[in-house]
Amino acid sequence: MSFKENPPFKNPVGDPRSGMGSLQGSGQPAGFIEQLYISDGTVIIDDNGIQVTGGRISVTNPGGTVIIDGNSDMFRILATGTQSKATNTGDVQVTVNTALPGLGTFTSSPSHLHYIGLSTAASGDHFINYTSLARGWVAGSSGGSPTNPAVTPTIGAEASTYLDGSNNVNIITYVTNANAGAQTASIRYYILMQAAF
Repeated sequence: MSFKENPPFKNPVGDPRSGMGSLQGSGQPAGFIEQLYISDGTVIIDDNGIQVTGGRISVTNPGGTVIIDGNSDMFRILATGTQSKATNTGDVQVTVNTALPGLGTFTSSPSHLHYIGLSTAASGDHFINYTSLARGWVAGSSGGSPTNPAVTPTIGAEASTYLDGSNNVNIITYVTNANAGAQTASIRYYILMQAAF
């Protein structure tokens, strides 16, 4: 066990509370920690931040909900950006690709999130995958009358990540425009990596 604190308050051995008796009450400096327990680990608090070795940091809010448990992994955002692709009726799986060599090389494609819409406005709709549908009528057989109701896609978009030949991350968006006229798909993406907190 070790305990390190900046001058003028030093209590390198024993219970850190033992050096605090004269600092309680109205004479206590602003921001002074009243209670600090350290056991079977190392905690260093200095101008470089907080370092915990052989233990964990856990945080519980006033309502009793654990915010940080010190055990779980999380997704860290490695990169974020936008894409856009202008399309017109008849475009099938046209693509827009963004290479991200600045992230370094990977052995497998990382996870990602993306949001797709037909508006760049902050108030515009954003979807995980975008598909616009239209109701129409089709014939039951070749040459027959179009009397059967049908739902057909007018425009759709989806995105995925992959590794190129240099093992760099790329994110690619596919857009298909069946009969929606001139439309531009707008994409916001986040490249993620699972990491310890």
